Amino acid sequence: MTVTQRQLLTPIDYFIPYERRFYTSGSRQGQPREKIQSTISAPFNGPSVLGPLASVGVGVPIDSSFDFLAFEINAVATLTDNVTFIAQIPATLLLSTTSSGTRLMDQPQHLENLRGTGSLPGSLPWPLWLPGSGTLQVTLTSLDPTNSYNVFVSFPGVAVY
Repeated sequence: MTVTQRQLLTPIDYFIPYERRFYTSGSRQGQPREKIQSTISAPFNGPSVLGPLASVGVGVPIDSSFDFLAFEINAVATLTDNVTFIAQIPATLLLSTTSSGTRLMDQPQHLENLRGTGSLPGSLPWPLWLPGSGTLQVTLTSLDPTNSYNVFVSFPGVAVY
């Protein structure tokens, strides 16, 4: 890494794998890749509604034009009427990547242990690196024997172009 490259790095760059930090060709070769604040999300509604004691998986594709670095996990839920908000979501969450088949957790975790809301974000202990053309698989399992929920899980972070 040259002195010029080091001077251009931001704290976010140190969470990006070294071989993916810089442009490798063109007029910007050797410069840090552009980063734009962004959010990816997994909606559990419509055909993917979270039913009583059901387990539902939603794939979140990462576009091939960028990599993604997630800093938070947020979730908001309503009953299927889309009006009644649920303060505590009775569900577990399991994250994995389908591109490499890597499970990002040893077992499903209660969503309340991980998630934030729009007003109180749930910071990840370490940013989650998701390479372009991959898919983040988000699986929710309902712990409620009677109600169905629309759950919206989002991952705020930066798209790395």
